[in-house]
Amino acid sequence: MTAAADEDASLRQVTNIILKSVSLSSKLLRTMNSAYFNRSGKPILSVSHAVILLGWDTIRDLALSIMLFEKFVRKAPGVKELMLMSLLTASHARRVAHQAHYPRTEEAYLCGMFCGLGELLVACYLPTQYAEILAAIKNQKLKEPEACQRVLHFQYEDLGQAMIRYWNLPDKIAAGMERIERFGGHTNTKEEKLALITSFSHSLSKAVYRLEPDEGRERIKFLTKKFGSLLSVQEEALEGILKSTLEDAQETFAAAHIPFDNLRLSQQIEKAMGSVLAEPETSTAEAALDAPLIPTAEIELAALLHEISAALESGKVYTLNEVLLMILEAFYRGASFDRVLFCLTDQTRTYLQARTGLGEEVERLIQEFHFPVSALGAVGVALTSKKDTFVDQVAGSRYSYSDLIMALKPHSFGMLPLVVNDAVIGCLYFDRRTAELGLNYHQKQMLQSLRDHLCQVIAAKKKGT
Repeated sequence: MTAAADEDASLRQVTNIILKSVSLSSKLLRTMNSAYFNRSGKPILSVSHAVILLGWDTIRDLALSIMLFEKFVRKAPGVKELMLMSLLTASHARRVAHQAHYPRTEEAYLCGMFCGLGELLVACYLPTQYAEILAAIKNQKLKEPEACQRVLHFQYEDLGQAMIRYWNLPDKIAAGMERIERFGGHTNTKEEKLALITSFSHSLSKAVYRLEPDEGRERIKFLTKKFGSLLSVQEEALEGILKSTLEDAQETFAAAHIPFDNLRLSQQIEKAMGSVLAEPETSTAEAALDAPLIPTAEIELAALLHEISAALESGKVYTLNEVLLMILEAFYRGASFDRVLFCLTDQTRTYLQARTGLGEEVERLIQEFHFPVSALGAVGVALTSKKDTFVDQVAGSRYSYSDLIMALKPHSFGMLPLVVNDAVIGCLYFDRRTAELGLNYHQKQMLQSLRDHLCQVIAAKKKGT
């Protein structure tokens, strides 16, 4: 979040942060490959490519929603039910935003996810008081605001908004926590429209999943009558929205290996809408979710190489930095190296300097990686002679005493010179700290192909094409 808010942060820095989080990387790629974002039908397996295509605001919103999901979803059963409500509300908000022609649907998803934060916090950290509130609603027939005021002396949304301010999150998240009754029959700004979308979606979730069927139907009629025209959502369109959000939530729960009762929720939709839904066929979808989104080992490297090749041939104009980052990620994730560095020589070809990279302690390495080529020993000879180098065990090899290897202390390393117009301009350096490279012939060929792509792009940029 901090990196995405920093105008000076680089694409590489944001990507490196994402790659360190398995859940964020997975969610990002799932989002990028959804029908809404990926209209080409060609799978996107590169995190850096997804960042380029989605933009940093969407990345920030995804990070926030994942933070909330992972914080609460494995708590007590009652809290997990509220977390499910948050997911459903988030999906409702995204689809309502699409219907309402609100341009930033992932922003609506984020606001929907946080809309029930106050109740989540009370249920998690004040379970006794939360039980009293539920009892007052059930036994004394109090409305939720009255029960909250009696037990807590404040409303759920008051706590949620206070925490949003305390965490210094965007004000638009807090604005959507207002109760739907506080909204009028029109919106004057995009911010007001987003707040209405969020509150409408939260009210819709409660009507379907928390109220008795008759009361829920009346609530849905109220929502569509008062706000349907503002949001371009009529009652007959709600059933489609509700059914499709179950697919979204099911996918998220499956990714977290948490059971999801699709049939029971579908029946609640049926009762609330007063319609008959066919029993969902979930077995095929669930089987598909069990399959990994990203392949592993050699297959993964091949897939990333194919994606980069297709991107370069697509006609879309990518900057050199964007192409470089996709290639570095293919080395880092596709071949599972600990560190990958893009290095250039100076104009006199006497010094080798790291410019960017991915992996462990990479920011420090970029600052410290500055070596005279003459001091690199056999590494320097390999570089200047344009020799691709793969070393499985540095210890005892003729490379072990070069300044570069002494400073980085890898167990194994590789170096692919970058040759443009017959001149060595730098190299791609990669290593493992505690294991051998263990690359077979095909993996080495794929890494060399990635390097060749980079050289071709650099050469084209030098020509101005």
